[in-house]
Amino acid sequence: MIPADTDPYPIHEANEQELKEAISVRIRVFVDIQKFMLEEEIDEYDKAAMHLVVVDASQDNKVIGTLRVYESEGSLKIGRVVILPEHQGKGLGKKLMLSVEQHLAMSPKFGQYTHVKLGSQCDKR
Repeated sequence: MIPADTDPYPIHEANEQELKEAISVRIRVFVDIQKFMLEEEIDEYDKAAMHLVVVDASQDNKVIGTLRVYESEGSLKIGRVVILPEHQGKGLGKKLMLSVEQHLAMSPKFGQYTHVKLGSQCDKR
């Protein structure tokens, strides 16, 4: 793992301001570009979820990608995985998924789970 101070695209758990930016990234990609319904994009799981963000260190740590993880029916669910279109093709989605695996293993809240599901919104179309 690249040290955060030299990594051009660090990943970490979102703070309150970054969560707002992450929601904006999701709306831009899932609602504006992919045409999912706004009412289905923001839901009750956002409050309980752990949100990871990818930030661009060269742009004042602007949020450029995100995902969320929450408990669902005895396992964990990873969803709302997104990277802004202008940052796609850089391996950031893969990096984000590898990072969430590390975060979950170290998390006191989520570390005990042995099953993780990857969710998608394909059933919402």
